[in-house]
Amino acid sequence: MLGFFYIACMILLADAGSTKTEWAVLENTTMIDRWESPGLNPLTMSGSAISSTLHEALHIVRMRYAWKSIYFYGAGCRDQGQLIMKDLISQIIPSVEIHIHSDLLGACRAVENGLPSLVSIMGTGSSCCISDGNQILDQSSSLGYILGDEGGGADIGRKFVKLFYSGKLDPDISNAFISATGMDQQNWIPQFYKSEDKANRLGMIARFVLQNIDRSLCRNIIVQSVDDFFNFYANPLLDRQRIEGLYFIGGIAFQIRKILDEYCRERKLPVPQILRRPLEGIVRYHILHSLTN
Repeated sequence: MLGFFYIACMILLADAGSTKTEWAVLENTTMIDRWESPGLNPLTMSGSAISSTLHEALHIVRMRYAWKSIYFYGAGCRDQGQLIMKDLISQIIPSVEIHIHSDLLGACRAVENGLPSLVSIMGTGSSCCISDGNQILDQSSSLGYILGDEGGGADIGRKFVKLFYSGKLDPDISNAFISATGMDQQNWIPQFYKSEDKANRLGMIARFVLQNIDRSLCRNIIVQSVDDFFNFYANPLLDRQRIEGLYFIGGIAFQIRKILDEYCRERKLPVPQILRRPLEGIVRYHILHSLTN
């Protein structure tokens, strides 16, 4: 009986973006397992693609442990996306308590400080809110990679592609881009629109822009994307709420941290704290709250 209780304390945590998902297993207050799998997003992926990715990610551990609960923080996991993800996870790990939350709430809990703060995700996509570290108090609309995601890899990639196809790039950077990515200029557009991973394809192009951040054109694209992010998402929140902390979470945020720091200092905002991956903070949050509950 004691052995069963010991095993049944397992909690599965996940932080999922469009490009990558990070998983962790908690046994009481200790992280005992951790791994990565491809990204998951119910807004940009079909149900069958999500199911296949989940099976690949969980087929070993789902039988290894007796689960107490699952906390999944993911991109696109609001409203209908939340229901879709819960249903698909329950098909793989049934009869367990499943909590589906947005990746933005996961980011807020990862940087929990108890103070009103602006918390922003800049990964493949982007989103922004005011949080007390436990809940979202106010939030800007997240429009996704087609209509939004300013500040994220999808927007940076989209801006570069538009310049590339409009012939506004200098030959040296255009040739460097083709050489680095193997871009098939004639077929890329039709292939892009037929693909199920459009956001990731734009994110891969953003990788080239980030690798060439010392080129003025690439830096200008990034600065413009950051400026758009603040104008559309962050500034309306800052106009409504005084903040004491400023946090940027995600791989893009980490790679452009110097630009973010400079941008915020010029506007007399709090010095930004940059967190590349939120999973460690999410684990810390759940350990702390398991001790206090």
